[in-house]
Amino acid sequence: MELSHDALDESALADLYNMGGAPLVVKVLDLFLESAPKKLASAEAAFAAGDLTGVVPGVHSLISSGGNLGALRVRDLAHEVEAAARSGKKARAGELLAELSGALAEVTPLLVGLREAPEALGG
Repeated sequence: MELSHDALDESALADLYNMGGAPLVVKVLDLFLESAPKKLASAEAAFAAGDLTGVVPGVHSLISSGGNLGALRVRDLAHEVEAAARSGKKARAGELLAELSGALAEVTPLLVGLREAPEALGG
């Protein structure tokens, strides 16, 4: 399956497919699709409450999970949000959280599509 979209590097999911087939891809995608919006919402709520330290746990988990699925923009933005929050850069963290939300919204339908047809990753 060729994705002509910068939001997703399908090779990461193809690697997962090659390791465990469609069941592994579906399981990993289900976990991400369920947890990522919750993690982002938690980070956004902490930010809205002025708690930059509370932003970190939610976005930190998106660094690895986004990277594992090839959602590289999600991964990179989550890393930037985490760095800004740890550095006390509230305005920058807020800007980046908004970008992260957009990146997650952009990649979600692509991941849902692959979840529905994971065998497309196999060749």
